[in-house]
Amino acid sequence: MNIPELKCSYSRTKYGNPVIEMGGYRYNRVHKRMNGPRARWTCVKNPAGCRAYLVTIDDHKHRGLVVGRHRYNLVVKRGNYVKDHWRCVKRNTGCRAVVHTLQDVVVMIKENHNHP
Repeated sequence: MNIPELKCSYSRTKYGNPVIEMGGYRYNRVHKRMNGPRARWTCVKNPAGCRAYLVTIDDHKHRGLVVGRHRYNLVVKRGNYVKDHWRCVKRNTGCRAVVHTLQDVVVMIKENHNHP
């Protein structure tokens, strides 16, 4: 699977509202909290009909990653690792899917999920 490099950066609009820039596109936060630590971000072209969106997961206990429909939790680092290692949240049911990121860029995905 060939994965494009997508750098993600957080900034603020001139009015002070949060915005995510990723892959040349900008997303505005529409719901501060969807379900616990989740937040939904829609494309700034949403009023013109664009349906693209992002979901971020952020709390003080866990960092989360969403790729497609699947969610991943950050593996606790031990030692001096450069890459971040993420495991599917369904790992307790035997799912072996993992993602590796390097400075917020996805560098490897093994999407061998055993669930929908």
